[in-house]
Amino acid sequence: MNLTKFFLILFLSTVNNLYSQSSIIKGKIIHSNLTVFPKVQILTERNTLLTVSDSEGNFVIENTKSLKILKFVGLRAEIEIVELNSNCEYIQLIMFDSTYETFLLLSDAKKAYRKEQRKKKKIIPKLMKQEVEKNIFDKDKMCYTQKL
Repeated sequence: MNLTKFFLILFLSTVNNLYSQSSIIKGKIIHSNLTVFPKVQILTERNTLLTVSDSEGNFVIENTKSLKILKFVGLRAEIEIVELNSNCEYIQLIMFDSTYETFLLLSDAKKAYRKEQRKKKKIIPKLMKQEVEKNIFDKDKMCYTQKL
C-alpha cells in the first residue's frame, strides 16, 4: 500500500512540474520602413491582451504552451496574424502601414485588398533579408506562418 502511494505521489508531482513549466516567446517588431515599431499590442486569438512591445519593438510573452495564433495590433498599422509552430521561441515580425481607403463599391475594396496582400507576400522575404544584413533581426528564418 505504501509503495502505491509513493508512486502516485511521484506521478502527480511529475505531471504538476510538466504543466507548471512555462514557455516563453520573445520577439522584435519592425515597421516596413526598417524602423522599430513600439507599443504594438500582442493579443490572443480571442483578443486577450498578452503584452505590449517596448520602445525598441521588443516583447516577451510567458506561458505560451497553449497559444497557436497571435494578433499584433499597432497604431496606423495593418493587423498582423501569425500562426505559431510548436517550437517557436522568437518572433521577428514586419508590420505594414494600414491602407484604408474609401471605395464606392465593395468589390473594388476586395480587389485592392487582394492586390496589397500579393504585394506584401513578395516584399516580406526581401525585407527580412535586409534586416538580417543590417543586424536588425538575428536570422531570416521564421518559426511562424504569417496569415496574409
